[in-house]
Amino acid sequence: YEVVGAINGSFFSMDTGSNGNYGYLNEYLISGGEIYSADNGNTASEFGGAVAFMSDGTFVNVPDSCLSFDLVINGKSIPGGLSHVNKYGGRYKPSNWGNGFYYFDTHSGDLYYDVDKDANGKVYGEMISQALAFDNIPGYQVLCRKVDGSRLAVDNTLRGEVISVSDDAYGTKLAEDEFILFVKADSPNAAYVKDLAAGDKISVTATELGGKSTGITAKADSVIGICGYLVKDGKNLTTSASFNSGAAHDNKTKARWTAFGIKADGSYVFFTTEGASTGSDGSVTLQDVAKAMMEMGCVDVIRLDGGGSSAMYVCDDGTGKAGFKQKSSRSI
Repeated sequence: YEVVGAINGSFFSMDTGSNGNYGYLNEYLISGGEIYSADNGNTASEFGGAVAFMSDGTFVNVPDSCLSFDLVINGKSIPGGLSHVNKYGGRYKPSNWGNGFYYFDTHSGDLYYDVDKDANGKVYGEMISQALAFDNIPGYQVLCRKVDGSRLAVDNTLRGEVISVSDDAYGTKLAEDEFILFVKADSPNAAYVKDLAAGDKISVTATELGGKSTGITAKADSVIGICGYLVKDGKNLTTSASFNSGAAHDNKTKARWTAFGIKADGSYVFFTTEGASTGSDGSVTLQDVAKAMMEMGCVDVIRLDGGGSSAMYVCDDGTGKAGFKQKSSRSI
């Protein structure tokens, strides 16, 4: 791809205290047709639906998308299936972890570069995931290898072969063709993995439950959770006194905002605003965002994550080099 520009997208948890889920993506994400992050039985967005981008670049609204994951171990379907994909129950509170199975692969977020030098001193390496990089959750970790070129995708089955089973093992390095199933030690589901051996078979089948989204998310190149529409089919929704974007922000809240717009000819607009902290002067409202983007010819405007997350990266920042036109004040 020739990247023209990028903006921040879905909402994530800011909780560093009671739940310890800082950095946890609230919704689900599909990229390159592969499921990067999801919860079993939850909708794509807790705030206002999702949008899909097909391989030809066209845009589709998917308001009711909901994924289900069926987990099979050695031919036995596990009740409750897979609970979470690349999400944890809380880094600091073991009590927040559920009894279901947690799936981690190289999209789990804890990434680093494994680098080395060749005989000529040239640095080379690959990005590897370090799943479960926290050591206060007793449990069983089943390390598996993906087989037959399968991957976790909607209306598809990921097939795996057990490499090893470890108890209370953390900081495991994962290659691109590997994944981990994790279950708490005191979970009733731990019985399904205690006696597994190398070569045993595991599969995960992902299914779309949303009626209107059937067949769309399975074919989509990417799906991202959104925070609802500001403008829909040319109508400015923010002018209504009852407008709520879905994330507890009304039409007059001042903040930094990020939005995605679609023009009548099908072209796209990436949009961010500058400004101060949420609720303070020196920023703009969602009414301002809608008005500005309609003036640019947008007939649909979708709100994404804003506030301190607001960022825009472009191929030419005005100096002839790639860089930030606006940099996030958070570590994202």
